[in-house]
Amino acid sequence: MILKPSPSLNQTTAVQKPPYAKLVIRRRELAALLGISRSTTYLREKPSSPYFDPLFPKSIQIGKRAVGFLISDVMAYIEALSKNPRSV
Repeated sequence: MILKPSPSLNQTTAVQKPPYAKLVIRRRELAALLGISRSTTYLREKPSSPYFDPLFPKSIQIGKRAVGFLISDVMAYIEALSKNPRSV
């Protein structure tokens, strides 16, 4: 049995990002998580769309043609929606 030392209670710890902060999800997973269609995700991102949402998570390039979304941004968006419910 290997025991790892635990940090001292007297130490001050910095606020850490959640362990999933750099996890990337694809558009299909984002749509499923938010309960909207994939086409709606495109409309929420596009500034010229009547459904544009400035709080919507920004996509990041993860390949030549592939984009994803940081799960931490998605969770922050969901948190913002839960604090300020509105008809979307």
